Amino acid sequence: MKSIRFNISDSNIQSFNSLELDGLYEPPPVAFAFETIGWAVLLGVSIVFAFIWMIYALRIYIKNKYRRDAIAQIEKLENDPVSILVVLKRVAIHRYGRKIVAPLTGEKWLEYLDETAHQVQFLKMNSNIEKLLYEQVELDTATRYQLSVNAVKWIKTHA
Repeated sequence: MKSIRFNISDSNIQSFNSLELDGLYEPPPVAFAFETIGWAVLLGVSIVFAFIWMIYALRIYIKNKYRRDAIAQIEKLENDPVSILVVLKRVAIHRYGRKIVAPLTGEKWLEYLDETAHQVQFLKMNSNIEKLLYEQVELDTATRYQLSVNAVKWIKTHA
C-alpha cells in the first residue's frame, strides 16, 4: 500500500495566508406560509375537535349540576346532620333511581353509600348515626364534621 505524503513548505503556507476569501454564500430564506391545503385541513379538523370537546365539557357541566347544588346545600347544613343524610338520599335517588335507593335504610343504606363511592366511610359512623336518628342523641363536633366531609366526598365521587 502506498502512503501519501504531503509536502507543506513555508511558501505554501504564506500563499494560503495571503488569500482573501469572500463571505459564505447564504441562500435566500425559505418562505414559510400557511398556503397549502394541508394547513387548511389541519385547521378545520382542529376547529371541529375543539367544538366537539366544548360540547362534551358543557354536557358534563350541565349533567353534574345536581352535584354542585347538593354540595352547596351540605355546606349550608353543616350543623344539621339529619338534613345532610336527607340530601344524600335525594342525590342517590336522582342518580340511581327510586326503586333501588328508597328501600335502603340503616346499615344497608350506609353500606350502599360506601360501595358506590371512593374512599368514604359511612359504616364506621353507623352507631352514631343510629343514635342520632332513633334516639335523638346529638353528634359530637368531630362526627358531624366527618359526616359532612364524607357526604361531600360521596357526592363528588359516586359513579
